[in-house]
Amino acid sequence: MDIQAYISSGIIENYVLGATTAEESAEVERLAGEHPEIQQEIEANKHALLAYVLEFEQEPPAHIRDKVLDKLDQLAAEDDDMNFATADLDDTATIEREIAQIQQNPVRKLFPFKTYLIAASFILLVASMSANVYFYSKWNETRDDLRSALLDKQVMASKLKVKETKEAEMGEELALMKSPKVASVKLTAVKGKPSCSAKIYWDTNSKFVYIDASDLPEPPQNKQYQLWYIDGENVVDAGVFDMGNKAGKLQKLKLVPNAQAFAVTLEKYGGVPKSEGDMYTFGKMANKVDNQN
Repeated sequence: MDIQAYISSGIIENYVLGATTAEESAEVERLAGEHPEIQQEIEANKHALLAYVLEFEQEPPAHIRDKVLDKLDQLAAEDDDMNFATADLDDTATIEREIAQIQQNPVRKLFPFKTYLIAASFILLVASMSANVYFYSKWNETRDDLRSALLDKQVMASKLKVKETKEAEMGEELALMKSPKVASVKLTAVKGKPSCSAKIYWDTNSKFVYIDASDLPEPPQNKQYQLWYIDGENVVDAGVFDMGNKAGKLQKLKLVPNAQAFAVTLEKYGGVPKSEGDMYTFGKMANKVDNQN
């Protein structure tokens, strides 16, 4: 017996895959007991198959697994139908002829190949799922990187806009403070109040008044500072202003037609038409301003 030719025939691979008939399996097992080379080839194929399964082991999605199992059931049903069709023949001679025809028919040889197709299809499914998982993961990474880059760009644009806004505000404030049409008044703390001060800028062209309240203490809750201007015997409301982050900026208040002095009092939140609270700072107009347009 040519052992090498028998090994090369593919019968051992069929045996390991379970694709041989009962007679073929019995023959392989008998020859394996007689020839160590065949037994070694069987063991080698088993180890190779096990290693392959372990390497590509992955639970397929339920819907794909169900499709594969349904296909296997369908193929098994086709085999059963063929067996039933053969069993229905009453004539013993006819049965023998049918069996002989099936054995000689090339279609019979397709059944082991069908097993290969099933195994190959499942392997392709596993490989396809692995590729899908890989590319989906890469797509997610790319999408996240793009999203992060866009977010960084938005943050940078927002910071740049804030910076430009601050620079524009500082430029406007500087131009206002240096304008010869603007009178500045230093308001100092009155007796009995904590050390504090404020700075008033009065635009004699537009008649609007601005205040720098950065040196005033934070007011108590539900309280707010209010600016007043003194025109002759009249003390007139010039508006309330905010503290906190806005205290360091020039805050535009109300129109002041004419004034000889300014004062800041602490009133209830929202301000009052006539002063009710304590005065904190006071200052008189001192600078002469060019009132010509």
